[in-house]
Amino acid sequence: MTVIDEVRPALSVGLHNADTGGAFYLVSRPESGLVDVVASAADRHSIPLEAMPSDCIGLPSPGPGVFVVPEPLGLADRPPAAPGEWQPAGASSMHYAARHGGLGISPEVPVWRTLPIDLPAAVSAAYLREAAQVLSRLLERFPAGPTVFRPAVKSRWRSCG
Repeated sequence: MTVIDEVRPALSVGLHNADTGGAFYLVSRPESGLVDVVASAADRHSIPLEAMPSDCIGLPSPGPGVFVVPEPLGLADRPPAAPGEWQPAGASSMHYAARHGGLGISPEVPVWRTLPIDLPAAVSAAYLREAAQVLSRLLERFPAGPTVFRPAVKSRWRSCG
């Protein structure tokens, strides 16, 4: 956070991996031309773009393979921290860089090449219901007080339910 405050980068790129499947890009805001740039890069390296990765269900998309990560709830309304005071800054460094006007990009690129899975809708729905039940049991185990894990589990649970 200190480095981002000092450098105030116009672009922040955090490298991630999607393990398998196609590539997709999480961005802090839609940017003109970005969809074409990532499509061209994926094509040059024979990496398919992921149409709708499970991480991105419900996120706005300016085009194939690009998904806009919403600002964490309440972050915009939070007053700046006093010097030397720690304050949560969002879900990732891309959110923190965005506070200074920087564009944040998190490329999620597959580590392995695999064949796509083509499940019937009923089977996919059954897997999602099972995942929602597991996540619901996890939510019951978290303490009622604030925890960094509860929002993440709730978000995933909503995407499965």
